[in-house]
Amino acid sequence: MSVDDVLVIGGGVVGLSIALELAESHLKVHVIDRGRVGQEASWAGAGMIPPGEIHFENESYRKMARLSSQMWPVLSDRIHELTGIDNEYRNCGAVIVTPSSSHREIEQQAWNDQGIQTEQLAASDCQKYQVEQSACEGKAYLLAGQSQARNPRHLNAMKFACLARGVKITEHQPVRSIETKAEKITAVVTDSARYQSSHVVIAAGAWSKEFEQSLHVSIPVSPIRGQIVLLKTVGQLKQIIEQKKRYLVPRRDGYVLIGATEEHVGFVRQNTASAVRNLIQFATELVPSLNEAEVEKCWVGFRPGSPDKLPILGRLEPWENGFIATAQYRAGLSLSPVTGRLMRQLILNETPEIELDDFSSSRFS
Repeated sequence: MSVDDVLVIGGGVVGLSIALELAESHLKVHVIDRGRVGQEASWAGAGMIPPGEIHFENESYRKMARLSSQMWPVLSDRIHELTGIDNEYRNCGAVIVTPSSSHREIEQQAWNDQGIQTEQLAASDCQKYQVEQSACEGKAYLLAGQSQARNPRHLNAMKFACLARGVKITEHQPVRSIETKAEKITAVVTDSARYQSSHVVIAAGAWSKEFEQSLHVSIPVSPIRGQIVLLKTVGQLKQIIEQKKRYLVPRRDGYVLIGATEEHVGFVRQNTASAVRNLIQFATELVPSLNEAEVEKCWVGFRPGSPDKLPILGRLEPWENGFIATAQYRAGLSLSPVTGRLMRQLILNETPEIELDDFSSSRFS
C-alpha cells in the first residue's frame, strides 16, 4: 500500500485549496470526499469576496480576509492557465444598504480603519444601481473593493487544477472510522478502503463533527442551512447589493442570486415556500425592476458554523500529524486561498504568516 504525504478529508473549496497548495509544493496529496467534490456549501454559495472583514473584531480573522481577497486574482489566473476554465472572478463592487445612517457611519469607519475605501451614496445616486431610492436615504454606501467568483465554475476549475498537479481525488467514499496509535493518526477507513498518510487534514465542512468520536476531540461544527433563489433577468444589475445578511449577486449572463437564510434545522435539504417568498420580496422591494424577472430555480446549502462563528483552523491536538480546516461559516469560498496557504505553511513546519491561536480546536475542549 502506498502512503500519501497528505490525506485531505473533504473535497470542498477549502479541501481543494489545501490540496493544490501542497501539490504545488511537490507533496503527494490525496483528497477523499463523501460525495462528489465541490458539490456542497462550496457549490451552493453566492461567491462574494469582500476586501476585508468588519463584522468580527478578531484581528487575525480580519488579516485573513484582507490577504485572501488580495490572493484571488492571482489564484484565478493560475487555475485558468492550468485548466482553461474561467471561474468568472471579477471586481464588481457592492452597494451596501444599512438599517440606519448611524449603522452606515460605523461600517464605513470600520472599513476605512483597515485602509479600505468606501463612498457614501445619496438616494439619487442609487438610481443608477437600480436600488429603490427610499431604501437608500442616507443609509447606503459603495464598497468598490467587493469582488465575486462563480462558485460552480471555480470548484470545477479547482478540481481540474488539482488533478493537473497530480492530486489524487477519490469520490463517494464516506469515512467510517479513523485509526490512531499513540499520538498519531495511522489510517482513515471507508467502506471499501483503508488509507494511510503522513498527515491528515479534516476539511469536511458541516460534516466535520462526525470525526469527534474516532479522534476523541471536540469539533463543535453544526450545519446552518441557507436557501438561495436564482432569477433570470436581462442583466440590469451590475453591482452586488447587500442589506444585513441578505444579498443580490448579479452574474455576467444576467442571472441574479438572492440569498440567503440562516436556519438551524440540521441536514434538511429542501426549500421552503416561506423562505423563497421572503427572499423574492426582499429582492423586489430593494430592486423593483426584478418584479419582471423569471424564477429559474432554488437550492439549499449547509454552512459549517462553530459556536463563536470563527473558523477551526490549525493543528488538531493532540494528534501529531492531524490538522483541521473547517467552520468557515459564511466565508468558505472567500477565505479558501488564504486557508490553503496557511495550512501548507503549517504542514511544512513553516511559521504561518497569520497567528492562528484564536482558531485552535482546543478552544472548545
